Amino acid sequence: MSTAQNDDDGATHELVVQLRDEVAMRVPDDVVVRPAPDGFAVGYPEPLVMRGPDGPTTTHLWAMVACDPTTLTLTITDLVTGTDVSFFELSRSAFVFKGRVTGDRRTREYGTLPDGTRGLLSSQVHSPKVLHTAIREAAAELGWQEKQPTSAVVGKAVGIGTAVAVVLAGLVVGVLALTGRLG
Repeated sequence: MSTAQNDDDGATHELVVQLRDEVAMRVPDDVVVRPAPDGFAVGYPEPLVMRGPDGPTTTHLWAMVACDPTTLTLTITDLVTGTDVSFFELSRSAFVFKGRVTGDRRTREYGTLPDGTRGLLSSQVHSPKVLHTAIREAAAELGWQEKQPTSAVVGKAVGIGTAVAVVLAGLVVGVLALTGRLG
């Protein structure tokens, strides 16, 4: 490899490190930023434990950021991993979701407080919006552009297609009602 190629690789790697460091400055204390082979990962290292009637469900939320420093583009893909424990811990299953996540997951634990009253002992939130906002703000500031992951593109296409179908159905029903052919 030539010296010029090494310098280019170093410069492109430095762009990713700069973006990663900028994201790290924007995330809350309970979120970490870690290097990844094609970019970096932003997420909650502490699992979110939700207690249910069959046992606890433990999840981790990470936003995986794939970077292309040659075009200054990035793709955010959410990764949710977890385990379920079922019916008196007789069975355990693992799950992985990779795509786009919306909505916060939160837990709250209530019990007896030190003063003897009942109240909130602890709460925990895993928010994809917090992760995405930190990434997008840092990226915009440094001139990076986000490419949408395939799951987001498919979701938008399905949403738009459904909206068009509903509007067309409404128009057909309206025309039939106005012409007296409905019923």
